[in-house]
Amino acid sequence: MDGSRIARLRNKFRYSQQELAEQAGVSPHTVFRAEKGNDVNTHSMRAIARALDTSVAYLLGETDKSIHEAAAKAGKTSEAAAPSEASAPSDARDANPSGFIRVRVRDRYNANLRGKDTGRPGDAAEFERTLLLPLPDLANRYGDDEVLGVYAESDSMDPIICFGDLVLFVPHEQSVVYAGVPMVVSYNKAILMRGVIENKNGTILKARNREYDDIHINKWDNFFIRGRIVKIFTTRDPRSVL
Repeated sequence: MDGSRIARLRNKFRYSQQELAEQAGVSPHTVFRAEKGNDVNTHSMRAIARALDTSVAYLLGETDKSIHEAAAKAGKTSEAAAPSEASAPSDARDANPSGFIRVRVRDRYNANLRGKDTGRPGDAAEFERTLLLPLPDLANRYGDDEVLGVYAESDSMDPIICFGDLVLFVPHEQSVVYAGVPMVVSYNKAILMRGVIENKNGTILKARNREYDDIHINKWDNFFIRGRIVKIFTTRDPRSVL
C-alpha cells in the first residue's frame, strides 16, 4: 500500500479525509489507515480508488500509471471534459471509446430556485438526455445507462456539492453502507443530495451546510433513496462528446 499516492490524489481533488471517506462510502478511519500505508480490505480499497478516479494497482504501487493523471495529460480529465447537456440519445448504440460511459441525465429545473430544497415532484423526473463521458473507473464498473445524473438545486451539501453541480449516482446502490454517506434521495416534492443516517430512531438526512437543518424522516413523508453518489462535476457547463 502506497499511502502517499492516496494522500496526493486526495489533495488534488481537494478532499479532506472525511470527505474522501464519504465519497468512497467507507469510514474516515479506513482512509486514515490507507494513507498510513496500512492494509485495508479489498472492498474499501476499490471504493477509495473509484472515488479518486484511479486504479487499485496504482494505489498499491504496482503501476506508476494513474488513470486520472493519464487522462489529464491527454486533456481528458472529467473536469476538463465535463459533460454539458446534450441532445436526446440516438437509437444507435455504437461501441463506446475506451474508458467512456453513457450516462442519462435529468434536465435542469425551469423554476428559478435559489439554493432551497424545493422543486418539481421527484417521481415525475425523466432522465431523457444522454452524455458520453470519459470516466474510466465508472466505465469499468458499470454499464451504459446504469449511472444517472441530476443537477443540484440546493447548496445544502456545500462545499462538497454546490448549487448547479452535476451529480452522478447509481440507482441500484441504495444501501447505506456508512452513516452519512452522500446519496440522492426523493423527499416529498424535491430531489435532494444529503448524507443519510439510519439508526433505531429512524432516518436522518444530514446537511453539510450549517445553514440547513437536518431532516428527520417521519411516516408521513414521501421518502426513498434514489442511489449512491459516485461523481460530482463542479463545473457548471460540462460537455459530452456526443
